[in-house]
Amino acid sequence: MRVIDVSKKAWVGGLSPQTTSKDLENHFTEAFAKPKAIHLMKGGKAVVAYDSVDEVDSVVSALNGSQLQGSTIEVDVWVEKPKPERSEKPAREKKQLPMKAPAKAVIKTVTKGKGKQNNKMSDDLAAKMKEKLAAYDASQKVWIGGLAETTTWKALAKHLEAVAKPKVTHIMPKGKACACFESASDVESVIATLSNTELDGNTIEVDSWAAPVRDKNRRGKAKAEVEAKEE
Repeated sequence: MRVIDVSKKAWVGGLSPQTTSKDLENHFTEAFAKPKAIHLMKGGKAVVAYDSVDEVDSVVSALNGSQLQGSTIEVDVWVEKPKPERSEKPAREKKQLPMKAPAKAVIKTVTKGKGKQNNKMSDDLAAKMKEKLAAYDASQKVWIGGLAETTTWKALAKHLEAVAKPKVTHIMPKGKACACFESASDVESVIATLSNTELDGNTIEVDSWAAPVRDKNRRGKAKAEVEAKEE
């Protein structure tokens, strides 16, 4: 599934807690046309995607203020959150540190085999991650790019959990990551909802695991890193 542009998404609010994604799909299909993708979010909200901007405009006009399971729902165009402006921090004044006496020479003792033990632990962790990722089909994985250097796997997992809870979240070098989900439908919802959203000050890309046309070499390399260098 290709990334869905924000202009082709409709925001839905005011849903009843009992409303399922199937109920929402039937409501939209009967009144207008079957959505391309649909996903329920917390707080009685949802995102619905169509193939064109015109379809989104039409469905907003047709269904905003309509009744669904006893609730009056809101339907509006999807508006992307603006990036917060970063305030420049004043430069800190460097403190003059008192001069210290020359340090005494320190003799270091190297224990043989210690470095090998650390490498083995790292290899064990990489092997475990490789097994976890291999347990999921490509249709259950998403490719993520544009991450900040400071983003941790926990922060990424929490960001993804707003749509669907990932089973495995793995940060890769150069601002990339791989996340695995329970089903292909979860993958479609995550891509439709979270691509071009902001995390730790960066706008991230979320796409299907298959290499996109725009840069096959780059994505092929990322997949190779997952298979061989998981940490």
